[in-house]
Amino acid sequence: MELVQNFRRRGATFTGELELAYRFCHKPIVAITGTNGKTTTTQLIEMMLNDGGVRTMACGNIGMPFSEAISLQANIDVFTVEVSSFQLETISRFHPKVAVWLNFTPDHLDRYPSLQEYHRAKLRIFEQQGKGDFAVVNAQDSLPSLKAQRISFSAYNEAADLVCRENVIHFRGDPILHLGETRLAGLHNTENLMAALGVAHALGIEWDAAIPGLRRYRLLPHRCENVGEVDGVTFINDSKATNLDALVKALESAPRPVVSHCWWQR
Repeated sequence: MELVQNFRRRGATFTGELELAYRFCHKPIVAITGTNGKTTTTQLIEMMLNDGGVRTMACGNIGMPFSEAISLQANIDVFTVEVSSFQLETISRFHPKVAVWLNFTPDHLDRYPSLQEYHRAKLRIFEQQGKGDFAVVNAQDSLPSLKAQRISFSAYNEAADLVCRENVIHFRGDPILHLGETRLAGLHNTENLMAALGVAHALGIEWDAAIPGLRRYRLLPHRCENVGEVDGVTFINDSKATNLDALVKALESAPRPVVSHCWWQR
């Protein structure tokens, strides 16, 4: 990040892979960013859209590069793109129809000189959006005024558009999805589900079409993964929790007393 900034001070310009791919993309984009939950939410949206009859492909920071995925765009209705702050550093025209902001917590301070610099890099996801676009955002986070139409969600803030009451996700007062119908646990995953439902609303997808994919979704390995039970003790692998906020959310999702064991290699 510092190297990029130094070159920019000298008048140099950069075009990253995300930006380059966008210039060849002819389909709408749903872009997902946040400190935690990006991959889970990207996959939720992918399954929700495909099951609901909207052809999509998860790409970007999740696995397949966006620049590879666009070669398949003839068979795609909308791209579902996970984007990191690193990728957002070098955009100039990248313009998602729907931008999803999941959360923001301290991370990557080995790359950024301050938390504010990290925050500014993330905020670039909204840079090119206009009044005809949508921003699906966490109501708990402090965000500047946005040009896009805002759809808010929160498992903690009752003033949001998407909230959870008595284990049921509501949208502007109407019950939409009971959490017991899904295979996800914890308030962090509740918010991931809310973000996906916010995308469905932004794209004009009926709830009946959106919900089957969310019910069917299973978490990837290493994300609160139940790996077995011995003598009444359930062992959970959450090794993908790579920062303190992710760890806290995982511990909050556990229904019983927890013994946490961390391992690392010097």
